Amino acid sequence: MSVPLQISRKRIKRDIETLAVFTDPNEQGFTRLSFSKEYRDAVDYVAGKMAAEAELEVRIDEIGNLIGRKPGINENLPCLMIGSHLDTVKAGGKYDGIAGVIAGLEIARCLYDQKICLKHPLEIVGFLAEEPSPFGKSTIGSRAMTGKLELETLKKATNQQGKSLYQALKEAGGNPDKLEKVIRKPGSIASYWELHIEQGPVLDQQKIPIGVVSGIAAIVRAEITIVGESNHAGTTPMAQRKDALTAGASLVTAIDSIAREYDRMVITVGEFEIDPNFSNIIPGKVKMGLDLRSLDEDDLASAIQAIQDVTDGIKTNGLGITFNHWRSSPRVVFPREMTITAEKVCKKMNIPYLVFPSGAGHDASYLSEIAPSGMIFIPSKGGLSHCPQEHSDLSDIVKGVEVLSGVIQKLDSELSL
Repeated sequence: MSVPLQISRKRIKRDIETLAVFTDPNEQGFTRLSFSKEYRDAVDYVAGKMAAEAELEVRIDEIGNLIGRKPGINENLPCLMIGSHLDTVKAGGKYDGIAGVIAGLEIARCLYDQKICLKHPLEIVGFLAEEPSPFGKSTIGSRAMTGKLELETLKKATNQQGKSLYQALKEAGGNPDKLEKVIRKPGSIASYWELHIEQGPVLDQQKIPIGVVSGIAAIVRAEITIVGESNHAGTTPMAQRKDALTAGASLVTAIDSIAREYDRMVITVGEFEIDPNFSNIIPGKVKMGLDLRSLDEDDLASAIQAIQDVTDGIKTNGLGITFNHWRSSPRVVFPREMTITAEKVCKKMNIPYLVFPSGAGHDASYLSEIAPSGMIFIPSKGGLSHCPQEHSDLSDIVKGVEVLSGVIQKLDSELSL
């Protein structure tokens, strides 16, 4: 039977405000890139709180994940895991990732304070480099834990100074040559859960404190290049032009219209290069980068085909065009029994909630491949994230921790039967 945990608003606020101090003084907002001094300071702080305030067994694994473990009554049972990340994007906010790690830490502290022993071992994880790292790689810790990261990748990935990710891990105290020790096999984790700020406007706009995440959208990245003909802006008649930018502009408008034909699909043209980029020369080449996201992979395939149909029309106007696309990450659908568990906890606590998917990727994307997983969202004010204005109210964070604690205790009871 679940015992309500006495969540400490004071401790949560203290931890979030303290971690916010660990930021690059030369950058705006909150900048704590993986492998930086600020990141190491944040890891040391959380590790200290894990040991001193929850008596967790604390270690850094071979890839650099911070792990705090609370033994269970039955150590033969697989662990229950709560995780997120402590790094930020450049000029980011102070809640993305951090709220999830502190949520796990606070649950562990409450269990210790109230002398509650779970049947399963409990692990709190701060994954290394969920955000894009200086080495061009993201979700490094969770990918390694699920066996999706190879040693060769670590050696080939380099930062602007030419240092390899492999070298950086060794300098930070990791042991990338023992990567196999990081890997968790299916069945070794009873369930993985992650509390996260929504990073979107849905909960805030509807004044609902909790989001039960149904899954994570698939992400497809594409690159389109249009080749026309550069020529003099003053002497080339309009009818005789092969203007790559004009074609590109019409394509962007068409892509926006295509996205709006589908439910819960978003398509962004986030990169745009013009060559040559001068006001008195007709653009001869345009390159654009696309980001397509949806939980429905059939819809994604249909949208890609619709975009290709539009590009075929541009070819008939005498311009060259190439459309290359690749799947960045497949969709994740969390097990229905996991989302139902969270819904039951919300109902029992009389906390309003919504069920909807995440458009952003998370460490849970990888953990879901080896363990039944779920996520809890809390509101982001104004839907803002990855910026200094990112904010989530303390009261919403506390509600999220309360729901997550209820989920963990409910799973601890049910999964041990």
